[in-house]
Amino acid sequence: MKKILIGSAASIVVFVAGLILRVKAVALAWPAEWRYEGERANTVWAQRESLYIDISLVLMAFGVLLLVASLSRWLFVDGPPKQKTPKWEAAAKKIHRDEDSPAA
Repeated sequence: MKKILIGSAASIVVFVAGLILRVKAVALAWPAEWRYEGERANTVWAQRESLYIDISLVLMAFGVLLLVASLSRWLFVDGPPKQKTPKWEAAAKKIHRDEDSPAA
């Protein structure tokens, strides 16, 4: 159960990091003061902005994939939490099974 919680928390952190990078892509790529006479798309800053946007999309997709993997493991592989049987109860069941089995 701990692994599933850690995986879910990590996926949320990765997704939020990608979301923050997406929101801040323009601020990270473009200088505070700039002047350029020409097409905006032909600048190095526009290429950096595009790169940050692509990286953020990959991070968000990876976060969603991690979340889906951890939730599917929790739902299908591990199942609901199981209660542990006390040792004395397990021993009593074993003795009872031994009494019921035919002697060889």
